[in-house]
Amino acid sequence: MIKHIIFDLDGVLVDARDLHYHALNLALAEIGKEYIIDREEHLSTYDGLPTSKKLQMLTVSKGLPADSHNKVWQLKQEKTIYLINKMNYDSRMMNVLRSLKESDYSVHVASNSIKNTIKMMLLRKGLIEYVDEIFSNEDVKNPKPNPEIYLRSIIKAGVSPKETLIVEDSHIGRKAALESGGHLFPVRNPDDVVLESIFNSIKKINRSKEVIKPKWQGGEMNVLIPMAGAGSRFEKAGYTFPKPLIEVNGKPMIQTVVDNLNIDAKHIFNRVIQNNGLTNVVFQKNLALESCYDHEPSFIVGDKCIVACNCYVQSCARCVKGSPKRRVGWIRNIDHLYPVIHVCHKS
Repeated sequence: MIKHIIFDLDGVLVDARDLHYHALNLALAEIGKEYIIDREEHLSTYDGLPTSKKLQMLTVSKGLPADSHNKVWQLKQEKTIYLINKMNYDSRMMNVLRSLKESDYSVHVASNSIKNTIKMMLLRKGLIEYVDEIFSNEDVKNPKPNPEIYLRSIIKAGVSPKETLIVEDSHIGRKAALESGGHLFPVRNPDDVVLESIFNSIKKINRSKEVIKPKWQGGEMNVLIPMAGAGSRFEKAGYTFPKPLIEVNGKPMIQTVVDNLNIDAKHIFNRVIQNNGLTNVVFQKNLALESCYDHEPSFIVGDKCIVACNCYVQSCARCVKGSPKRRVGWIRNIDHLYPVIHVCHKS
């Protein structure tokens, strides 16, 4: 269940990717035009990185003097403030954030920009009142693409990563979002940040989210599952696979049974040799019982169709290796997806 939404700033809430690009180039031009970053370089290499990282890379790639970094950084902040002051309110984005807050989602902003710049942009756009927390590159040791900034936001909100939706545009930000364990809502620019799309994404995540159910600890229990039915009704309906292997919601019927039981125990499957010559080896290859990985399943093979009854369970119990006191659980009928277990003790 999504409870927490984190927005990147530049290129997501605010169309500021070009702002930073132009502000940095204006600052670099005052040092030397040979250090200017062209558009292709910006999109492929520098987009989404903090200014300090960009300057280090420029020193390596273009020979930008290392002792000029502080001057360039200061000039870039001045140019950024100048450009931010030209921004106007964004009523559409205000409505997006207001609606999310009214729907009881916590809203954070996490950006590789410095905190003062983030606050100024949110203020100029009229968005700051709808943001619960702001995280900047000053709040972390490792900026994006490291997931630290998103993890700090998630911890602050008191939620798990799986309860978090992260809205990102750049490949660097998306990498950080995915590595944080949160759900990614990728956008190309602020035009893609649409309330209906966000709600649809949340609904899809909430619907698909599987609840983790701890397995009941069966200890030394052996779960005995008869698979002796001939499956004549299925055969008449045109099925060629044995009944236990017919798919139900994308899984073999017998796997659905085991999943519903959710028991951490050894599963023993009793199967009758079919007229079509299906062998136990083929059965094992096709029967992907993911719920039984901790205990490799066993197979008991008979030569005729046996009616599930107490004497049948007792006869199969004698085939179970181990202590005579080991318990045997019995599923009566695999036709039912929510079977009942009968437990007996071998004397």
